[in-house]
Amino acid sequence: MWYLASVGAADQNVFTIQQVGKNDFSRLGRFLDAHEGGDFGLVTRPAQNNPSQQWRFTSSEGNSFTIQHMVNQRFVDAHESQSNDWQLVTRDQQNNDSQRWILTPLAGEEMNQAVAVWY
Repeated sequence: MWYLASVGAADQNVFTIQQVGKNDFSRLGRFLDAHEGGDFGLVTRPAQNNPSQQWRFTSSEGNSFTIQHMVNQRFVDAHESQSNDWQLVTRDQQNNDSQRWILTPLAGEEMNQAVAVWY
């Protein structure tokens, strides 16, 4: 599970994505980030307050979204094979389902901002 927090103007749809630590919705203080070279793998890191931890969400087909890294404009993508352990990376835009993500809002008193799960 992940907390999404808007960064800047709401109409830009740019967010930080913070990892939820436990089933009590506590925050680990780690944010989604991506390697900007090499394998372009996704990682979590402590807050850096820079564009390497900012992501643009764009509505796609049905109720899905693409998630674009603000540093290099690459898109969150999933390897489609077990040999790559289904790992998440960023890739150039491919306009296919491996780059489409479904967000499910969560509700509860303990949450005062957007919260979502992606799969």
